[in-house]
Amino acid sequence: MIVVGESLNGTLAGPQRAILAHNEAWIQQMALDQIRCGAQMLDVNSGGISQDREVEDLVWMVEAIQAVAQVPLVLDSSNAKAIEAAAKVYRGKSLLLSSISVERRNLESAPAILSLASEKGCGVVALCIGPQAIPVTAQGRLAIANTLYEMAMTRGITAENLYFDPIVSPVGTQAQAGTVALETTRLIKEHLPGARTIVGVSNISYGLPRRKLLNGAFLAMLAAAGVDACIVDVRDLGLMSILRAAQAVAGQDKMCKDYIRAYRAGSLQ
Repeated sequence: MIVVGESLNGTLAGPQRAILAHNEAWIQQMALDQIRCGAQMLDVNSGGISQDREVEDLVWMVEAIQAVAQVPLVLDSSNAKAIEAAAKVYRGKSLLLSSISVERRNLESAPAILSLASEKGCGVVALCIGPQAIPVTAQGRLAIANTLYEMAMTRGITAENLYFDPIVSPVGTQAQAGTVALETTRLIKEHLPGARTIVGVSNISYGLPRRKLLNGAFLAMLAAAGVDACIVDVRDLGLMSILRAAQAVAGQDKMCKDYIRAYRAGSLQ
């Protein structure tokens, strides 16, 4: 499972202050902290501040991070121009563009993002969101995934470069949110061979107490469902411990090498 650090997101208070002030040292330290804690990719999002400066801010973030680390990035924006501009200054080998969907407000940007992904040979995140709403059933979300899959194939994207997000709603407002996301993950892997899945774990617990407990339970279930990538707070030692244990139990950690390595490093809680 690819572990993506979630903490460089402009919708969060700390990153938002740093982006507004163009505090390069803060952004760089957060990037390094996440890498030290086990992040294999970093989600980078400059949204939540001002659409007028999102392009400039996302480019600035990518350049600041690359000055201290060559970790693969997820360029996360609903603004295709911001993704295109940031991709131009990106120097790494691996890259993930986020995201496309058939939602009305995002459909127009999908061709541009897919063309860019095809040109750079990189991955793209596809959201299981319908034209007007998120389907309430796993089958409904699979139908959206099929549409996006066909759209991507016609533009030269390989199945391995497609990362489907089943969409996670808070379980506190939708009792079946977790089970639908898990089932969607399983169906995508069953019906779209080669395609991958990616999930933002912390959405499941929004609005509820002891969020870390719920996040950990959901992450373990995602490992069993075979999710390919997870977006998490890698600085949460307890959550990362659950991830290592879940991968070992799910048979995704050959000879439990990663689990043992984490134990010997003293990073299991």
